[in-house]
Amino acid sequence: MTDDTSSSDKEKEKEEEVYDFREPFLFSDMVLLVEDERLHCHRAILSLYSPVFKAMFQSRFEETSSNQVSLPKDDAETVRELLRHLYTPGGCDMDSAAAQRLLPLIHRFQIDSLITTAERTMTFSMTDSLAPKMLALADMYQLNHLKQAAIDACTRLDMKRMAEALEETPLSAELKSTIFERRVLLLEKVITDIERSFSQSRIRMES
Repeated sequence: MTDDTSSSDKEKEKEEEVYDFREPFLFSDMVLLVEDERLHCHRAILSLYSPVFKAMFQSRFEETSSNQVSLPKDDAETVRELLRHLYTPGGCDMDSAAAQRLLPLIHRFQIDSLITTAERTMTFSMTDSLAPKMLALADMYQLNHLKQAAIDACTRLDMKRMAEALEETPLSAELKSTIFERRVLLLEKVITDIERSFSQSRIRMES
């Protein structure tokens, strides 16, 4: 058990070392300037996954002609994490926290494959208590599957938990209206089921 864990840790360390991006590797031809770091990568890889990068490289921007792009508003570790996903498609785990962390970046660069992965990850790992936060993200980034799942989960919250959640994560009036409409429909169904069950019980008692 210890040997397996040690081996797994070594493989993870090796992967992080290989895909650190702080040094040139395998004929890398592009540098992303993030914070105080220079992250080396390949135009072809970025263009393959991101139409935004592709358009940028096909233009005559001074940045791209000098083989470097500045990302002044981004976090170096998050960009490095993004690059690891691009260079190891399907081989790099993405949990819910990572999905939320990467979402602004992959949405901005229109990396559809990772947006799909992030949405699926957040949908499958969502709990009822996290639903309002997930709903706000889904609405902001137009993630329809996550949005529907989050609305369903919000509908299951009692009024106290919903009020507490809304204090932490404000939602638009439209989303609140949708949730409350769904909740009314759910309660109506519960009442109808109770009435039907009561009627059936009464008929059996009278017969």
